Amino acid sequence: MDVLNRILNFIFDLLFFPITVLNPMGGLIFISILVGILMLFVFKHTSDQDGIRQLKNHLKAHLLEFRLYRDDVGLSLAAMKNLLLVNLRYLKLALKPMLILMGPTVLILIQLASWYEYRPLRVGESAILSLKLKDAAALDNIQLEVPKGLAVATPALRIFQKNEVDWRIRAVNNGVWEIKFRNGVEVLSKSLRVADSFEKLAAYRIARNSPAVLLYPKETALPANSFIQEIHVDYPHRLLSVWGWQVHWLVVFLVVSIAAGYLMKGFFNVQV
Repeated sequence: MDVLNRILNFIFDLLFFPITVLNPMGGLIFISILVGILMLFVFKHTSDQDGIRQLKNHLKAHLLEFRLYRDDVGLSLAAMKNLLLVNLRYLKLALKPMLILMGPTVLILIQLASWYEYRPLRVGESAILSLKLKDAAALDNIQLEVPKGLAVATPALRIFQKNEVDWRIRAVNNGVWEIKFRNGVEVLSKSLRVADSFEKLAAYRIARNSPAVLLYPKETALPANSFIQEIHVDYPHRLLSVWGWQVHWLVVFLVVSIAAGYLMKGFFNVQV
């Protein structure tokens, strides 16, 4: 999984280069437009374009039929039935390209989330640091070591029912700080970023044998045989300002990518 994550990170870091040179909103808009056009191109070459064109013509004909015969109950019901059948046939034609697009779309969203879902801590702010262990018996033996740029604000809170131990960590100085967890001779770590900047973050570090490891590609996975199952830093969520509104990045991505695809479908002669 680590090798796959490194490959995906390399590919998407090249693709997302505009994010690093533009402001966060400008970078997201650029990527969204690019993704919308790429998805449109893939849809064109994986779908039955002639079949979709014929179905759209049938749909227009049945809509006109419904309007012309709206005073005749029998004919109106027949037109509604035909409209439903045409839509079902369209869904059947669209299923194949949608399934093909699902994989790349999920990978793109995972990579975008590592940029936009969270922001670094700022000096003076604090966050909950959570550690989930494979065995609750190890909870009493965990030792936490923090560098000088961080401070432990609260004692450890051990939740034996969840195999979990939590601390509140306060940011003291800017930097990338490595937090260490010691269980006897075994030592594992998790990075924590303190900065007033826009950058890629890793809120989680997951054990290599977990199916969720692909969701958090920024940091290498924990060893499969380690005493830790998951490390989580509760970074603040990032919101983007859109005309004075605080908006989640996924809303911006969906609106812009769909709009870009719709506006460019005529240029690429794509039936959707």
